Parts: sequence; structure tokens; C-alpha cells
Amino acid sequence: MDALYIHIPFCAQICAYCDFAKEVTKVDKRKTYMQNLFSELKHHTQALTQVRSIFIGGGTPSLLDEADLRGLFKTLESMGLDTVKDITIEANPSDVTKDLAHLLYELGVSRVSLGAQSFNEANLKFLKRTHTPEAIKQAVINLKDAGIENINLDMLFAIPNQTLEDLNRDIDLALKQGVTHISYYSVIVEDNTALSRWLEQGLVAPVSEFLEASMYETVIKRLKDSGFKHYEISNFAKAGFESIHNTMVWESHDYLGVGTGAHSKWRNERFYNVRSIKKYNERIENAHSPIADHYPYEPMRDFLLMGLRLMRGIDMKAFEKRFDVEVFDAFPPLRDCVESGLLKQEDGRLKFTHKGLFLGNEVFMKL
Repeated sequence: MDALYIHIPFCAQICAYCDFAKEVTKVDKRKTYMQNLFSELKHHTQALTQVRSIFIGGGTPSLLDEADLRGLFKTLESMGLDTVKDITIEANPSDVTKDLAHLLYELGVSRVSLGAQSFNEANLKFLKRTHTPEAIKQAVINLKDAGIENINLDMLFAIPNQTLEDLNRDIDLALKQGVTHISYYSVIVEDNTALSRWLEQGLVAPVSEFLEASMYETVIKRLKDSGFKHYEISNFAKAGFESIHNTMVWESHDYLGVGTGAHSKWRNERFYNVRSIKKYNERIENAHSPIADHYPYEPMRDFLLMGLRLMRGIDMKAFEKRFDVEVFDAFPPLRDCVESGLLKQEDGRLKFTHKGLFLGNEVFMKL
């Protein structure tokens, strides 16, 4: 096992676009969940002896109080995870007070991913975010003052009603924060979210495909021109600050997810836990597995789906050595993607062209 994901499903408010496993919960339910989470973690102690990276996501992990955070890290310490070199935690900017920043540093957190999304107050309100633009700036200051320099800003583009001018202002302000990593995602309309209902009711209109493409082009150019390496479809890093945890996932390493809704890839299987906090608590308390279901793990397809997300693409010889078949023989439609200019072969690797980055789903649908 190379990586561990820990899901904290609590939120102060549900964002308009979010479809992750999460709830607005009372303190007693949160405390019960955390105790059960510790039990699930301890159950996997033997499997986690070689874990190199831990990612604590949500939900909103920064909603945890000091006792819960200390309890989580005390549990991890008791498991003897001496091989861990990287610990990332997601945080809502308004939660990152000076005290929390210093606590995270004390606990050994090496990287914080801030759910900034935008520096435009109107867009933050539209997305139902609970922080302000100033809170993002203050969170970065607090983290740096506490000694945490490795900071990611999660940003969004193609927000309904967002203009290219709005996006450029967001990029200006993101760059001014002096962070080491920026993730920039296009807004995806997920079922059963407030955003999907607004669109169905005609209350808002989606950004046009042309504008969305222009926005992505702008993000790529401006971040690269500012010294960020574009190393994955949506991720940009200063030299040496690529996400260790996510890169291992994209490289098809094994990882375990604990907590509600957490997904895992382990021992040639993919599976996920129940999404409901109530059901999760009941299963753990009755010594039952929290796993909701297994789903097909197709190693060759997985290798390509994950690996092609990286800008360096996949090593074609490594694919052939691992699966005893050439990549184009395993997936003949990929030849069409090369001929149409979506993929290219370069230095023994298969990777997206610049054009292909904008039409990636056309490639992934052929796998």
C-alpha cells in the first residue's frame, strides 16, 4: 500500500456544485464518526506499513476541532507509519486561523490545499462558499507564518456568469499569494446538486464551450508563463512541489480510502465505502465492513486513464512489459487519436497534444 486517503465528511454549508460524500452535522455525530474512523484505520494497520503519503480530504477537514485533529494524528502515530513523507489536508480558507495553522504544523502536516475556488465575491456566493476573498489571503499568510510553505489553491473556471475578465482577475490574485501549487478545474455539473437544479430550471446558463476552452487556454498560458509546471490536466506546480499523493494515484499505485464514500484501489480491486455517516457508524460499531460495493478493475484501461492525465503521458515500453501487449494492439482506437492529432508519441511515451487536452474525453471514451 503506497497511499492513504482519509475522508472527513463534515461541512458548514453544502456548496452548489459538490457531489462528494458530506453532511452538515452536529458535534455529537461528528465525535461518533471520528471514533469509528479511528477504528477503521487501526483495522488496516498491517496493510499501511509502507504508506508514503496521506491525504485528508472532505467535506471540510478543517472543521475538526483540536481534540478531533489530535485524536486523528495520535491514531496515525500509534500505527507506526514511519514511511510517511507527505501529509496533505484540505481546508476552507475561513477556518485557517493562526491557531489552526500552528496546530497543523505541530501535527506534521506538510501541505495544505485551500478550497479557494475564486477571489470574486459574487462567484463565491453563487457557489455557496462560506469564505471571502480576504479569507483566502489571510489563510495563506497564517500558514506561511506557521512554517507551512507547501500550499495549494483549488480554483474553478467556467463558473456560470463568469467572464474571461473575471478569470484573469482570479489568476492575478492567485499568483500574488505566492503559493507553490494551483489546481484549476472546470466546473462540472453533477446530478443532485443545487447547480444542476438551477440549470434544469433555467435560472442560470452554463458557460459556452468556446468560452470554457478560452478560459482553459488562459489558465495554461498564464500559469506556465508565471513559472508553474503544467504536470497534469488540471494541476500546476512550482518545481519540486507536484502533489505526491495525487501523482501516485495517477501512476496507478495502490491506495486505501477510509471513511464515508472513500474509494480504494488495492490488491487488483476497486471498492468504495458507504456514503451515509449513519450507515458507516452502524457498520463499524457492529464490526461489519464499511465497504458498499466493489467495481471492475481493468488494469490496462486503468493504467491509461490515469497515466494519460499526466502531461508526460505513459511509458509505452512499461505498458508492454507489464501487460505483454503493445498499447495500440490492446486499444486500436488510440491510433485514430494519434492520426487526428489528439495524442502523440514522443521519446517512447504516449501523451496528449495541446489540442488533445481540450478534447480529452474523446480519447478516454475510446478506452
